[in-house]
Amino acid sequence: MASKTESGRTTFPYLSSDAFVSDTDKAALQQLQKIPLLPTLVRKYNEASGDRFWYVRNAAESVRCGPKQFPTLYRLLKEACSILHIPEPELYVRYSATYNAYTAGMNRTFIVLQSALVEDFTDEEILYIIGHEVGHIKCGHVLYQSLGRMLLPLLDMLGKATLGVGQLVGTSLVAGFFEWMRQAEYSCDRAGLLVCQDPQVAFSATMKWAVVLPVSTGSAVWRPSWNRLDSTPKPAVWMAWQRPFSF
Repeated sequence: MASKTESGRTTFPYLSSDAFVSDTDKAALQQLQKIPLLPTLVRKYNEASGDRFWYVRNAAESVRCGPKQFPTLYRLLKEACSILHIPEPELYVRYSATYNAYTAGMNRTFIVLQSALVEDFTDEEILYIIGHEVGHIKCGHVLYQSLGRMLLPLLDMLGKATLGVGQLVGTSLVAGFFEWMRQAEYSCDRAGLLVCQDPQVAFSATMKWAVVLPVSTGSAVWRPSWNRLDSTPKPAVWMAWQRPFSF
């Protein structure tokens, strides 16, 4: 019998990712795995400690959430992990004027919420976003996402350096990644809905998330408001503006 969280949401301790992964996600990933270069790239990625690079970079640029720092966000993370029954990843907030969130790290998995999203979304909408990211972990998407973050810019640089020859060679790989990434988002939208358990919240969060930039400001300027975040660091802790690392 399914149990309930403290907020009254149903947990799914025996739920397999197969129950909500879309057929198109499965098909796109299978096609991606058939690309000859991919197994070699995955192996080289792990050998080169690319996983550690992303973790160290994120730790330097973000603030980690916990019981004493961003406790509301930490509580939402714990609830999302309880509902989908996965080990707790680390959760961070990163300064950015865009609405975005992402998951990375195989050995030390972490989720990053960008500050504009934390500022302008309701707690229920943030729970949906965290549930979406937790879905990436449960579905086993993280390795391929991390590889894509490294691979796609490298292929772009290779194409420019070889007057387009390298770009032609990597076209099938890039096309495969983009197709799979799009389909993977559909699966994790379902995971977000399983976590928030309110279709209206899922709809509003998805629509706001798609906007990317805060509509209310009319510009890419973050407006700090610390009331809803409980105990939080001072604004001076935030890094100076950096180009958002979005994917």
